[in-house]
Amino acid sequence: MKRRLLFIVACLVASFGVAILVPVTGTSAGLVRIIQPKKVGDLKEQIKSQLRPRSPQEFAFLDRVVDMVEKDQLPLRIVKATFNWARKKHRRYRFPYFRRALQIEAAKLGIKVQ
Repeated sequence: MKRRLLFIVACLVASFGVAILVPVTGTSAGLVRIIQPKKVGDLKEQIKSQLRPRSPQEFAFLDRVVDMVEKDQLPLRIVKATFNWARKKHRRYRFPYFRRALQIEAAKLGIKVQ
């Protein structure tokens, strides 16, 4: 019984310690969310390294996608979801899967990605 109580107390103390170390910010609803770095700046580097574009046209397509995300013409959530799907779909050459799937998903929202 003492070990169980000691374990519970140790877990509570550890959880309070972690809660203090995590940077948080309050929202208007009084909820707490974790602060995350700006995602669009890292997006360009991430998709270029993971999708492995080879030709200048492929690099230009990725530049246009990042530009559209920065201008809020294309939702970041769609780009990230498509990126994650393409990474899982094919290990060696992911770019064609990403391009086609992104064009299809953007077309559903009435957005044309060339």
